[in-house]
Amino acid sequence: MIRYRAEGFVVATGERDGSGIGRPAALYRRGPARLLQPPLLRSPDLAEPRLGSPGLR
Repeated sequence: MIRYRAEGFVVATGERDGSGIGRPAALYRRGPARLLQPPLLRSPDLAEPRLGSPGLR
């Protein structure tokens, strides 16, 4: 059984960003936690953006 631990990894600021179209996004900041369990891993198929794909901005 995997135990998930993410408490304190990010903390809500209580603010929202309404600079775009649609529902305003909740904003978060880095929290005091130093460990994310299980670790956040990047899928191999998402490691490198492909030509013509939106990718990360």
